[in-house]
Amino acid sequence: MQARAVAFPPSGGNQARSLSSERLEARGKFFFAGSEKVLLKGVTYGPFAPAESGDQFPDPKTVDADLALMTRLGATTLRTFTVPPRWLLDLAAARGLRVLVGVPWAEHVCFLDSKKLTRDIRGTIARAAEACAGHPAVAALQVYPLVDTELYTPAPRPARPRFTTIAQWYTLQQVEVGGRWPDLSKRAAFERYLTLPAAAPAAELELAVNIGADDPERERLCRHGWSVAAPHEVTPTAASYRAYIAGSLAEFTVCKSGDVLLRTGWLSDRAAAYLASGRPVITEDTRAARYLPDASGIEWIADLAGARDAVGRVLGDWEDLSRQARRTAVEVLDSARNLAAILA
Repeated sequence: MQARAVAFPPSGGNQARSLSSERLEARGKFFFAGSEKVLLKGVTYGPFAPAESGDQFPDPKTVDADLALMTRLGATTLRTFTVPPRWLLDLAAARGLRVLVGVPWAEHVCFLDSKKLTRDIRGTIARAAEACAGHPAVAALQVYPLVDTELYTPAPRPARPRFTTIAQWYTLQQVEVGGRWPDLSKRAAFERYLTLPAAAPAAELELAVNIGADDPERERLCRHGWSVAAPHEVTPTAASYRAYIAGSLAEFTVCKSGDVLLRTGWLSDRAAAYLASGRPVITEDTRAARYLPDASGIEWIADLAGARDAVGRVLGDWEDLSRQARRTAVEVLDSARNLAAILA
């Protein structure tokens, strides 16, 4: 067994679940296939070292045994890091499992790095879509951050000068950078900006992060002037997520240290949603700035002084920055435009 697995509540043991032929769609905070609510509970499968034949998965007998163990654990979904062959999808469907297909273009490589790289990534995703087309086991393909600019639309300037973000405060992720293992949590990334509320008193700074009510970290942030909200309370549904963004003047966030140190070109799908809503974004540059318009609606920062100045620019020139943000979302990050190019 080569899957990284965790136990889930029993959901039918070895008995195969039939898969609906309906495509998955999001309704509120749940996925549905037709009228059936679909819960995605699963494991990651791979990546595996390529065999001599070039195959990137074990042989069918081994894979089927692994899938059987997943179903006994109660899993309904597996995530791959490379595009699976059709026979693997067939085996998954036979056991009632859905597959989140990872497309190996490397999410931590800047997809805007060059026109050739962008074409290559789009071609890779298009080939993956063709390879998986129409198969009932496929739940989704994972692609670079895009945004539906018809779903996320501009709203008037809110009355309150509230800068927000939504994030995980802690993480167990690790990656080696230059022989070191930096702390990849948002907590560590925000440390240099801890006194920003005092440096920019005209702004309201709010973090929707997963910090418990009795966590000393909450009191520490509040003591420095930050407001702390519970993300599952302020954004429990897709609609409330959009409303939370629309009720913000801008996003203020920082990037995990790994993305900053490795210059990955990281830009989050959350930032794309703020931009599409006409909300400027203040964030650290991971090398993405050079591949976006000069007037992108994004204020790039590297230290506390830069953050203070960026907040001042957003407060003083919000209307222009809002227009820039929306334009960047429509011209660069729009899902329909990008997917049309990918699937052309």
